[in-house]
Amino acid sequence: MKRWEVLLLKGLFSVEYLVLACLLPYRRNMITFVSSRSDEMTVGMKILYEEMKENKEVDVRTCIYGRNKKRLSKFYKAIRSVYLIARSGIVIVDDHFYPLNALAIKFKRNKVIQIWHAAGELKKFGNSLNKVKTYIPHKNYDFVCVNQMKDIPFYAQALGVEKSQVRVTGSLQLYVQTLHDKACENRIIYAPTYRNGEHASCLSMAEELVSEFEKAETGYELILSLHPYLEGEKNEKLQHYISKQDIHSFLSEGAILITDYSSLILDFSYFERPILILAPDFEAYKSNPGFFDEQFYAKYNLPMFASASELIQQLKSAGAKIDSQPAKKIKQEEFSRQTIDAKNNVLQLINCLQLEEERQVYDGFRQRGKKHSSNTQ
Repeated sequence: MKRWEVLLLKGLFSVEYLVLACLLPYRRNMITFVSSRSDEMTVGMKILYEEMKENKEVDVRTCIYGRNKKRLSKFYKAIRSVYLIARSGIVIVDDHFYPLNALAIKFKRNKVIQIWHAAGELKKFGNSLNKVKTYIPHKNYDFVCVNQMKDIPFYAQALGVEKSQVRVTGSLQLYVQTLHDKACENRIIYAPTYRNGEHASCLSMAEELVSEFEKAETGYELILSLHPYLEGEKNEKLQHYISKQDIHSFLSEGAILITDYSSLILDFSYFERPILILAPDFEAYKSNPGFFDEQFYAKYNLPMFASASELIQQLKSAGAKIDSQPAKKIKQEEFSRQTIDAKNNVLQLINCLQLEEERQVYDGFRQRGKKHSSNTQ
């Protein structure tokens, strides 16, 4: 969007929020899930939603939509989301959410919890992208959930909060992997990360891998899982290999994961199976957007390839002997006690916020009662 369009929408959403928050009744028992990442909830958000909707004491609302919708449809969804945010006691978000981040002012009573859709601190994102100009930075979060203590400074910087607002709950994305116990299939999963504004480049790398895979006889089935922001792309060559399912529904079935800078490295490590890195643009990626930890790949000795042909050749020669030790080491470091209890930890945070709100309301009534009593004496 052009700058004037961004500024116009910022003003529109901010005015809408202020008017609705002042005129409409506030409902502290309303919990709203918002996301513009995809038409479907991410697995972490879905787990919370399924749990909360069974609670008869809360009113659960949702506003979920993908970025590949038509502009008018996205505008309507955004307007509706601001209405829900203005009335909700708690708002749960898992990515950059334009209508929320655009608000000039957000009242404290509308508590926002950012659960983020990925784990770890591999690549830079959000407000840590100093070289990326944005008119809508991450802001208006009251709490941010992370996997471990070491994640706190990185997420505080990236999501525009103080370190004191970051809670170590364990990652819901990683927690989901602990629920799977599917047998390993003879499959290779290729899941490249999203490169901002470089749709053609992302698809080109996938095409190259498919071409090399079709030439070779590896004995594996290849499945592509493209980033949600690319789900609307049409590519005849890739259609046969692209899975329409959320990757977390079949990640545990993969024998090998091929990726680049995706946090799926951490997710897949739970299964202690080989991870191969296809990163022809590694040197360029180091400078833009960059990494929080440039030594991550070297530290875990992850095999990295500069071309698809090089990777496929290694796959053919190594066969079933590809080293899975890197995955075991990553799992040992990333899957902590907090990770195993992530769902309960986040639910406990939500419950604490609700109890705090109830206490504040009760204290307010009590103070007004005392004042009224003293005035009548």
